[in-house]
Amino acid sequence: MKLLLEKAYYHWPRAQFLDNPPRTPLPALIAGPTASGFWEPHDPAPRSVSSSYFDLVCPPKMHYTIGVLTVKDSMGVRWSSSNRIFNTWREILLKSPKQCIEIVSPTGGKIDNYPQCGSDRILSLWESFSKSPTSRLLRTSPIVESAVARNEYIIHSIGPVPKSSPSKPKPVSINPYDRMMAVHIRRGDFAKACYDLATWNSTFYSWNLLPFLPDKFVPLPGGAWGRNTKENTEVYVERCLPSLETIVQKARDSKRDYVAAGRICIRVAGMEKYWRWM
Repeated sequence: MKLLLEKAYYHWPRAQFLDNPPRTPLPALIAGPTASGFWEPHDPAPRSVSSSYFDLVCPPKMHYTIGVLTVKDSMGVRWSSSNRIFNTWREILLKSPKQCIEIVSPTGGKIDNYPQCGSDRILSLWESFSKSPTSRLLRTSPIVESAVARNEYIIHSIGPVPKSSPSKPKPVSINPYDRMMAVHIRRGDFAKACYDLATWNSTFYSWNLLPFLPDKFVPLPGGAWGRNTKENTEVYVERCLPSLETIVQKARDSKRDYVAAGRICIRVAGMEKYWRWM
């Protein structure tokens, strides 16, 4: 894993690492309250802080530790809907008199577990989450926006602006984003992960399970946790490790169905030599 991080994501020499393994600060990727950005005017909610600042104002002797599974098991919500789990945590945290609360999990990871996000039990949170300031104020980071701005000339057409026609009576916008779909396919690390998903008989993850989305995937019969049939595995591979030709055809179909006219740029991670404008 360290070798993968160093070579694939971080190109600085090991001697220049600030942490080992290195990590990307959240504000380098996103902006908004999640990355310590501002809430809306007159919102009294405190801003997010870094872990180093938390340790500064809350030294270890002041930490009040809460175990994730301890709470879930004692409250009987380990396999409940996400909405019930969220409300359980909200009640515990709001009623606690402690000022320095640290929530820990057995794996050192998230408050919730992967089975929760890998099933439709996560969907009960969508209505409130999608309308919350956390979601509405989410933005790309200034670093990402500046990178797009520096390279924006690439996606602008060189030739004359297309004119309207009987089949397209509306004037064509000169804004390339009005008629462009960009696709970035994570392929490189799925050479193994795709087969793991087939073995686990997995379905889509988190919000990708929302019923109003057009693309759905229901695990085929014959498989179970830890095993699957050869035929089912081939279906998984077609979905999560498709060939370049399949990817291009999918993009063409999407272009035909949704954008009708414009450009599609495809970048396939793990196959960097393939850049295609369509």
